[in-house]
Amino acid sequence: MSKNSFSHNNNLLKELSTHGNHHTTAHTKLDTIATNTAIIHTDQVISSSAGGMAMYTTEEAPISDADNREGWAFNKLVAGTNKFNWFFYGAGNTLTTMGDLKSISCILSVDAYTASNSLPFFIVYSKPTGVGDASWFKSSITYTLSAGEKIHLGEEIQAWAGVKPTKESNRRMVEFNVSSTNTLGVDTSIEELYSIAIHSDSGSAVGTKMLVKQVGFDLYTGDAKIERRINLKI
Repeated sequence: MSKNSFSHNNNLLKELSTHGNHHTTAHTKLDTIATNTAIIHTDQVISSSAGGMAMYTTEEAPISDADNREGWAFNKLVAGTNKFNWFFYGAGNTLTTMGDLKSISCILSVDAYTASNSLPFFIVYSKPTGVGDASWFKSSITYTLSAGEKIHLGEEIQAWAGVKPTKESNRRMVEFNVSSTNTLGVDTSIEELYSIAIHSDSGSAVGTKMLVKQVGFDLYTGDAKIERRINLKI
């Protein structure tokens, strides 16, 4: 995606520019919108509900945590390409562009680590148009753990990408940045936002374990900022 799913994050813009000379469009409201216009939604999804099952139709379903922690757990027990793709955004009746997306925020823990592919990552997808689509989506941007960030096994962290979101409780905030694995359109910032997902790596080792407690995102739409936080329940 050309770029700017999170348009006013200067570091992100620099990162994106290293992955191709794509035209970018800044979303000028990101730095000027008043915080008192924020609309905060804290919701929950149960894995067995229709809404919950719609989030994981393409790969592994979540399981309950062996230690009875809240959230959706993943435990890779056998060799193979099994993984999870948990989607947590769906478009409504208002056009929302990639440039309207400010940040991603998820509460999670990594419970086993053997290599970098033991870690989760985020992908943001734009809506297909029928012309120049990459697949079932038009463009995609992948966010992986930023260089220098530390992961401690079992620690509940707030993973984020884009513009730094509101801190959740006393959890350590861990940044994810744009990776080099992107399928970019001509100007991603004006493409329609289609979906956001957290993924595990199909190439991860047996024993890969993680727990996702909450997923969320921040949007600017019109003159309002929308903060969506979705608690994941079994």
